[in-house]
Amino acid sequence: MSSEVATISRAGHEYPSFADIPAVPTDIRAAKAWGQAARASEDARLKLEQATADNTWTLTGTDSFVAKALSEAGPAQNIAASTTAATESYARELRRRATPPSPPKR
Repeated sequence: MSSEVATISRAGHEYPSFADIPAVPTDIRAAKAWGQAARASEDARLKLEQATADNTWTLTGTDSFVAKALSEAGPAQNIAASTTAATESYARELRRRATPPSPPKR
């Protein structure tokens, strides 16, 4: 196998030269033009914000919205924990069933 590596490494290969590097493109935006475009974008943003400032809104008064929605939804459900005997009995039964069986006798 090492002889194959030596043979391949000595074989004539064509490698690119510096003449193969493409020329610098001429149809790209100059660095100064990028800055001018960014500045124009910022100017457009500021102009839009100023033009729409009167219609700007925020989320205020949400407490009254929530209170109205809750009152329209009806009375609140009592979700306190049940302490009735039937509930406790049911919980005990579930715990008993969840206990793993005893190991088999050998």
